[in-house]
Amino acid sequence: MTSILISRAPETIIPDVRSPSRLRWTMGAEGVIYVGQRVSVGEYFGTVRYVGPVPTTKGDWVGIEWDDTSRGKHNGTKDGVSYFTCESDTGGSFVRPHKLSTGISLSQALVERYASYNCKDGTAPGEELYFEDPETAQKTRVEAIGMEQVQKVFKDLKNLTMVGLRFENISHPGDENFLLNQAPNIQDLDLSKNLFHEWESIAKICHQLKMLQQLNVSGNIMQIPQQPDMLMDSFASLHTLILNSCSLKWSDVVSCLGLWPNIVELYLDKNKIKEISRPENGMFARLKVLGLATNPIQDWKNVLSLSNLSGLEELILNECELHEAQLTGKDFVGLKQICLSGNKFDKMEVFNQLNNLKNLEKMMFRKNPVLLEETADTMREIIVAKIARLKMLNRSIVDTIERQGAEMDYLKKNGRYWRESGGNQNPEKNNPSPEFTQNHPRYMELVKEHGACDDAEFFVKSTALKSNLLDVIIAFPDTPDIKPLKKKLPRSMTVAALKMMIFRITKFPIKMQSLEYVSQQNSEHVVSMAKDNESLHFISMESGDMIKVLKKWSDVDFEI
Repeated sequence: MTSILISRAPETIIPDVRSPSRLRWTMGAEGVIYVGQRVSVGEYFGTVRYVGPVPTTKGDWVGIEWDDTSRGKHNGTKDGVSYFTCESDTGGSFVRPHKLSTGISLSQALVERYASYNCKDGTAPGEELYFEDPETAQKTRVEAIGMEQVQKVFKDLKNLTMVGLRFENISHPGDENFLLNQAPNIQDLDLSKNLFHEWESIAKICHQLKMLQQLNVSGNIMQIPQQPDMLMDSFASLHTLILNSCSLKWSDVVSCLGLWPNIVELYLDKNKIKEISRPENGMFARLKVLGLATNPIQDWKNVLSLSNLSGLEELILNECELHEAQLTGKDFVGLKQICLSGNKFDKMEVFNQLNNLKNLEKMMFRKNPVLLEETADTMREIIVAKIARLKMLNRSIVDTIERQGAEMDYLKKNGRYWRESGGNQNPEKNNPSPEFTQNHPRYMELVKEHGACDDAEFFVKSTALKSNLLDVIIAFPDTPDIKPLKKKLPRSMTVAALKMMIFRITKFPIKMQSLEYVSQQNSEHVVSMAKDNESLHFISMESGDMIKVLKKWSDVDFEI
């Protein structure tokens, strides 16, 4: 009979004295239970806050502060007696020790999840288990003794570079140097939503993984180590750390910085970060990405506390209850991407402020009240026009043609306000009011780039039929067999109606039409006609301009 070892949890260190005070330990079904320990009941996780008697009942109870407060019944006070405290009025309850799971070792979870054999639940040394051949799937009965005799069983572990052990009830590392000897090549390790309660255990794991680059310990609520610098070497190779839902405050993060000397990406979503202190020189020296989504930050001053992080390139602030932004050209000098979706921004001023980020190229900005002021397409145009260097908005590329169209539309839409506030096409007479300049700080910059609009473009025009017809040429450069058309088109005609007319005359499929127009006065002035609901008047077409009908290519056109 073949022999094999099944990894078991090491002995838990039991306190020297069984104190009569509330800081006691007791025995559960899986071992010792003590205050501060992380435990689970089914899918619910919590932290032990009390171990001991509860009068009028016999035996020990364990007071739990649950992560999900809907699981609890009180705040640690029962029948007028306070046994422990909870942040929530319904975050606590008492549970019998034998109902609680205190977790398994990482080595055991890794073997059960990834090794090339299956064993029966509850197998102990000397009991039966089965080895499954990975090629034939044939099961062989073996006996559980001695790892040395069956090293070949773990050959798969040495090939692992990415390991996911989420929701595995892991609470401690397990066999000493198991990872170093059996799975040394792990680079990406997910230990989220387990039962770790101290960073020392995480350090013991990482110390064995010299190639580890990304670590996810989200959902583990851990005590801050007394001397973080002593554990620094264990995390030396780490560059990405995910600490979502770990009940952290900013002061906790600062206290732990010594643990992660080379961190490049740090994700702290769904924590308790509200007040942020300004990092001292040298803190976050290598940090490029910082995720703070779904934290109750609220005040933009807290965000500005991070503005001296010159190396920061991406800042994630989704769902942080922010309602205004205040920035200067000296803030976040290296920032290239910002995420602000799901906040409370309700004024256009936020885009003026974001334009002060001199290197901002990418932005996520969804689900904010200000977006309800206009249609989605119009709001996108406004954002693109107000933020000069934006190259991607909500994961959609802002190309040169879109930017040019957005900026020219912005000039026209606000031209009347500009003129009425003192603006003038003549530079010597141009003197817009401070209020206009504050609300539209890029307007004069756009005038210099595109030229000032004529009054006729934004003041009411004649309604005479003749003045509302445009003489245009419709050309088909990608389809030589279709001859150019000369047409008189109403200024009110939409791009969608124009496409339909072109289809009726030429049978050129609408779905393949890509339209743009070229100004008669300036052949370099090319404007995309990508929005079907816009009128020819809105996009500033004039008599004599040329409409080009280009073929919209698909991937199929490049396949053979």
